[in-house]
Amino acid sequence: MKGWTLKCRRAANLFYQKKMEELVPELEKQGKLTASDGCKLVFVEGEEVPLMVVKSDGGFTYDTSDLAAVKYRMVELDADWGVYVVDNGQGLHFKLLFTAARSLGIVAPEKQLSHVGFGVVLGEDRKKFKTRSGDTVKLKNLLDEGLERAEKKIRLKEEDKKAKGSGGLLTEEEIISCRGCRYIRLHKVR
Repeated sequence: MKGWTLKCRRAANLFYQKKMEELVPELEKQGKLTASDGCKLVFVEGEEVPLMVVKSDGGFTYDTSDLAAVKYRMVELDADWGVYVVDNGQGLHFKLLFTAARSLGIVAPEKQLSHVGFGVVLGEDRKKFKTRSGDTVKLKNLLDEGLERAEKKIRLKEEDKKAKGSGGLLTEEEIISCRGCRYIRLHKVR
């Protein structure tokens, strides 16, 4: 079995500035950009919304940096599989990005690009965190709060069960013995 080589690199958007500056003329030379109201766009077949590669003021967009990042990872780093773990709200963007990267010839057909989506993390104001603004909670604090909230709910349920006359939650010994029985049963099935 061929071993996997993972190449991980975290690079800030500024890292891609030069790569974006190289990408746009390359796409223009290939005739892959469409001009519209001073913007430069990439239309993806079957989609109404294009990727905006250059704004009317000449500035780059997240679409530009993401295309440059895909090119860097899949071409320069020679990755076989690009996995983007980003919230589900970005699903359409990654669908457009991956399709565009293939149609522009940035990603070879044998290479894979995947978006692994997850739910969004909301702030106390019930609005989605904006990671680029730096206004987020550290993962450790998020996990600690999740554990605290779960423990409070469990304690409330335990108090409810005791008030209704049932014995409350299982003890640690009962939980371990139940899990042990499940393990033995499942172990024999395999």
